[in-house]
Amino acid sequence: MVFNSLTYLLLLCIVVFLFWNISYYYRFFLIFLSSLIFYGFWKIEFIPLLLFSTFLDWWIGLNMVNFTGKKKNTY
Repeated sequence: MVFNSLTYLLLLCIVVFLFWNISYYYRFFLIFLSSLIFYGFWKIEFIPLLLFSTFLDWWIGLNMVNFTGKKKNTY
């Protein structure tokens, strides 16, 4: 899908309409799913890579809270 296609325009109109008409809590999921749809139209093989990258970044972000930045002495 390219930015100057009718498919993109239709997807954009649907996403903008839904974005302003759903709860604030669900907007993140809408943007996430619409980006998967957008990239899936380009090449469907990239969807597992995008999912893996997204969840890996999410997991690393959660674990960064536990990092103190101090090295432990091993001697």
